[in-house]
Amino acid sequence: MESCNNNDNYKFEIAYYVTQNCPNTDCCLRDSNCNTNIKELHIINLKDCYNICEIEGAYSGFRADIKLSNSDKPEATPLFIEVAVTHKCSPEKISSGVPIVEISVTNERDVLHPLIEQKTTEPLLHQHITLSNPQYIEEKIKFYNFDRIIYPCKQLSRFIIYKDSNDYIRGGIEKCIGLCNTVIGQYNKASLFEIQFDDSNLTKRYKYHIWYFGISFAIKEGINIQNCRICRNYNSCVIKLPTNKIDVRTKKRFFINVPISQLNDNQFNTTHQANNCRNFTYNAQFITQILNHFKDFKYCVSKPYLPYSKG
Repeated sequence: MESCNNNDNYKFEIAYYVTQNCPNTDCCLRDSNCNTNIKELHIINLKDCYNICEIEGAYSGFRADIKLSNSDKPEATPLFIEVAVTHKCSPEKISSGVPIVEISVTNERDVLHPLIEQKTTEPLLHQHITLSNPQYIEEKIKFYNFDRIIYPCKQLSRFIIYKDSNDYIRGGIEKCIGLCNTVIGQYNKASLFEIQFDDSNLTKRYKYHIWYFGISFAIKEGINIQNCRICRNYNSCVIKLPTNKIDVRTKKRFFINVPISQLNDNQFNTTHQANNCRNFTYNAQFITQILNHFKDFKYCVSKPYLPYSKG
């Protein structure tokens, strides 16, 4: 029995064909990538799954040429690697359910081939087999009892509405911890409202940042969030800012009027300003424009807004 992790820089990879199929047909983020009949190679580094390698290892009444297992998960099913020189795997071993990689060896060069499953619709007799032809591996490497369907896992982000330390309602974006198969429906306990979305859907066809959609959607849901960027006066409002010039007579700095639309978040707090401005008014036309712009955008409400919730 030996450890599989003697050399951390070495990978022990296999590749076999799978299709993607998510069983959650009611998912609000479901798209064409969640269920496809296109077969693609799925690559696994066996060192990520197993840390024990046994020659002539036994499991469930069968003996493998090489048995890979995981000492951290002793209850998990191992993987068999079978080197078939004169005898193939028996039907009983194949039907055991244990994942098996069978390598057919007729000469010393066969063991040098990567453990990659090959697919061809061309009959074996017409393949013109040569050492440089990857179709040569078609009958040399076989995979038994591997899961041929995998769940597509997407990285999600979420737009959250929350109260800051000054009790102002704000909107922000953060990455979800985990992938879609585990995080859909989960939410930040401190938030008032949340929507989740797939980052890959944010293509160049969206003119506006997703923040605008989140803010506009929250307003539609009845949340009183105030920010200069969604105010009707945003493009005409100015603010006085100090310059580096000093008035020789008064020894005070000169001020200039600067349009707030030209300032970034580090220069101007649009949430604080809007919440303390008596002229703040929602730009209803702009908000409607934003919602229409994102009308085909896929998202799910992971935490509905409850007007009397404390978050």
